[in-house]
Amino acid sequence: MARKLAFLLLLISCRSPSIPPITFQEDFEKPGFRENWDWIDTCGPNSIIRTDSVARAGRYALRIELNHDDSTEAGLNTTVLEKYALDRDTTQYWWGFSNYLPADFAVDSVLDVFAYWYPKNEACELSVLSPVILNVVKKSWQLKISWSAKSMCDPQFRPENIQTKEFDLGPWEKSIWSDWLFHIHFSYQDDGYVQVWKNGKLLLDYRGPCLYKDADFVNFKIGIMKWTWNNRWRDSVEQSVIRHRHYFIDNIRIGNRKASVADFILKSQDLPK
Repeated sequence: MARKLAFLLLLISCRSPSIPPITFQEDFEKPGFRENWDWIDTCGPNSIIRTDSVARAGRYALRIELNHDDSTEAGLNTTVLEKYALDRDTTQYWWGFSNYLPADFAVDSVLDVFAYWYPKNEACELSVLSPVILNVVKKSWQLKISWSAKSMCDPQFRPENIQTKEFDLGPWEKSIWSDWLFHIHFSYQDDGYVQVWKNGKLLLDYRGPCLYKDADFVNFKIGIMKWTWNNRWRDSVEQSVIRHRHYFIDNIRIGNRKASVADFILKSQDLPK
């Protein structure tokens, strides 16, 4: 009987499809890349352009553009591509992508948001600060982590319930590709963590909360956002000194719990010919 049971279990395991560690990848090699994303928020026809002028993997990359007077239908100054969470269990995932800042990328007096993970709660659509954000702050890359142990749906939830930490990830460079990798366990408790690699070097190994209580899942967004370019921005202290941004993204990967750092290392056959 035991042998029959063992054989049955082996048979079931052999027939079960194996789930690869990389669950999503985007190199913009195909013109129909838009269909691979769950949502794309743009301000105009030049907001995102597939281009072969530079590439990190394959032949093509995506040019991201945002101008001071641009605005989406919702009135936001943003150009982002969004990938929804695969399911509600988003406790351990990997995200990798490459970005390239052009030679004319200038220092601004206010920050730029380049990638962020936005929490969703189906019971109450409360707008809160993203728990993990990759920013450019003047001459440096910055990671901002926010959390709260107070429920997002609590009527008494206030901005002061949110706690934040900011980490300097070093200076940004122009005319060169930067390969980013994030390993995040989203939790509003102490078992959370955020690990960040850049060009294969571990820059941050944060352990602690990095989510809001009762958040159902976290969607990934990549592109560019500048709050201070919104026509409703009235803070005289934070004013941008530039009116245009563009840069390039490529080599986007999302991995599940089975993934590891090795799964995100580019192979020689992936590099531009």
